[in-house]
Amino acid sequence: MKDDAIEIITRFYHDFFLKTIPIFNSLSQRKLVVRDKADGSKVSSVDLEIERLFLEFITKYFPDFYVCSEEMEFKWPPDSGSFMVLDPLDGTHNYLAGFPLYGVMATIVVEKSPYLSLIFLPYEEMISSKGLFTATSGWGAWRWHLGKPESRIYISGQSCLENSFLLLEGSGRDLNSSPLIQKIISRTARSRKALSMAWSVTRLAAASLFPNGIDVLICVNNKITDNIHAPLFAQEAGGICTDFNGNTVTLNCKNLILTNHSLHASIMSRI
Repeated sequence: MKDDAIEIITRFYHDFFLKTIPIFNSLSQRKLVVRDKADGSKVSSVDLEIERLFLEFITKYFPDFYVCSEEMEFKWPPDSGSFMVLDPLDGTHNYLAGFPLYGVMATIVVEKSPYLSLIFLPYEEMISSKGLFTATSGWGAWRWHLGKPESRIYISGQSCLENSFLLLEGSGRDLNSSPLIQKIISRTARSRKALSMAWSVTRLAAASLFPNGIDVLICVNNKITDNIHAPLFAQEAGGICTDFNGNTVTLNCKNLILTNHSLHASIMSRI
């Protein structure tokens, strides 16, 4: 399993992720085409160009996989038990505003269960060559350096909700209007909203690498193409991911709680 995962991840890194960097860097070099989607979010020509690059990559190396990408029509859940899910540019609004909090997320699903999730942060890759994070079923979660696994990453060991650092992802209106979310925010030491799933998930899973890591991530009415990349990172980094009722997540879950087991129990007791 480890050798198979390393081969797949290495191929993703060299033949897909690194090739997205020139596309992202084109923001200041040419005029982007941006349009509004039906849900009120934006899609740019960069989203579509990265999606095109991904489809070429999959056709070359994984031709038997059905692809679900945020910017294309697809059936959900697919009839096929094995498929790939892509978010070509998570954090489009951040990217268009000049913030570096954006990324590319991809997950391989085998027999309707996530097998491998990959998150690539172009900005971190450009400044440190450490922009790739992965979670593989049975092999843990890792931060990579120059295409090689460098650091095993682990979720926070914080046990006190009142001292915890909370991240929130999902619809801004839902985050602001939910009594449940406001109640949890009031119980934590600090919180941030809508960084982007790519950054929020990696900061949660890699809390062990930072002096004041993220302790809890809660997603409210979030897109499936955002959420599907998160559970495997939480689980393989030593944490837990459930819906708001404490149930194991499914492919259709829009509401997620990701944290360690101790904080999860504290949150569930307050819901």
